[in-house]
Amino acid sequence: VSTQSTGVLQEKRLSMTQHLPPSLLQLFAPRPPLPFLPPVEKKNSATYFGVSQYFQLFEEACRNSINEEIKPFENKKQIKERRAKERAKREEEKIAKILKIWDPHNNPKATHDAYKTLFVSRIVRSFLRIMQKLTFFRRASRPPKRHSKKNSSLMDQ
Repeated sequence: VSTQSTGVLQEKRLSMTQHLPPSLLQLFAPRPPLPFLPPVEKKNSATYFGVSQYFQLFEEACRNSINEEIKPFENKKQIKERRAKERAKREEEKIAKILKIWDPHNNPKATHDAYKTLFVSRIVRSFLRIMQKLTFFRRASRPPKRHSKKNSSLMDQ
């Protein structure tokens, strides 16, 4: 391809906009020039000073902070471990305090016969209070209720 043919191709590309309708040609029209504004006058601004005059204050603060205890940086793992140790220590102190007070022989609520103690575990949350009453407080002298035939046929379905 010669340079002449590339120039013709470029002219065709550039001149294609002339074939557009006027509504689209307005989109390619140059913008109006910016209005002239006089240059802004500079106002007298405050003068700037260096930080050398404040070095003495920083040195004094550093001397004072050296006397204070500097805490070492802890990452998340170390914080978690430290808190776990503190929690375990508090629990041990709490248990030791409770053990000093605890006296099973002087407990008025304790049963005298350990075999009369009832332990209940793994009760389903949907277990109703009515069922609890039926299970634990059923009187031995009263026989269980028998349903009539109408009710039992409904229950079987």
